[in-house]
Amino acid sequence: MQMPFVSSMAAAGAGLSYKFFATPRADGVDEAPVAAPAEPWAALLPALDPAPMGWTARDWYLGSHRARLFDRSGNIGPTVWWDGRIVGGWAQRADGEIALALLEDRGADAAAAITAEAQRLGDWIGAMRITPRFRTPLERELCEA
Repeated sequence: MQMPFVSSMAAAGAGLSYKFFATPRADGVDEAPVAAPAEPWAALLPALDPAPMGWTARDWYLGSHRARLFDRSGNIGPTVWWDGRIVGGWAQRADGEIALALLEDRGADAAAAITAEAQRLGDWIGAMRITPRFRTPLERELCEA
């Protein structure tokens, strides 16, 4: 099954409401709508990930963090996501530690979930080291700390 995509979004009060639909099948018939996640979720995406790179209008999920997360050529570095928004960045230090910088306070539950995701990523990467080819201001800052 292909990954679902967001087909429509609408402003709803202070946040956004989402309608999730499955990818259309080859015969042109849409599959049943996909339910939104029941719980908020955390994710650490790599540099140049197509989710943040693929949109010109990014403010609805990027906020005011563009200057710290993108290089001068418009390439995004590693990002921290919380429940559909970019809330920070991450980097892997020379010793293998996954360093985080949260640029928004989303509460204790978000911080705990993001920290757990960083630990999971570090365990999965193991001894391998990742250095993005296109370094962003925040990624450089985290590696030098």
